Amino acid sequence: MKKIDNISLEKIKYAEVEMHWKKLKAKKSLDSTDTSSFMLKHMPQEYLNVITTLFNKCAEAGDFFEKGKIAKGNCLSKEGAFPTEDRLRSISLLPNLAKVFEKIIAERIEKWCKDQGIYVDEQSGFTTNRRLQTRILALLEDLKLTVAAPNRPALTIFVDFLTAFD
Repeated sequence: MKKIDNISLEKIKYAEVEMHWKKLKAKKSLDSTDTSSFMLKHMPQEYLNVITTLFNKCAEAGDFFEKGKIAKGNCLSKEGAFPTEDRLRSISLLPNLAKVFEKIIAERIEKWCKDQGIYVDEQSGFTTNRRLQTRILALLEDLKLTVAAPNRPALTIFVDFLTAFD
């Protein structure tokens, strides 16, 4: 495959696709391509060879098929049959094939970042094995050390986005 700077793109292996395929939850809801993960999980195992080839072609081209980029949006009620607008929760049903491809690529990017030492201690949110709670405790410890040092002002701001992911 191609080499971009010092990121080599190794071929996606059948075993990688199979591992992520097994992790798919067999849900019957249809995605934007009108397929369900239930259907995909029950197709013959031989098709994973075709899907592995598809993923490698997409990785080589640096793109994914157009329908794989479109999500199907739904609004669900948090409570009751006739909710107000603020009591609705939106969900996006992403194409199942795209989910598997994205997870394989994301895993490779995370590994590359770790190997290159790109992650810093301050990075915590949305990162595997790094919890926000741990980062908050580290900030508090830094604040204590700064305040304890003579003549050093300190400022720490915590912002809680209550409904950011609601």
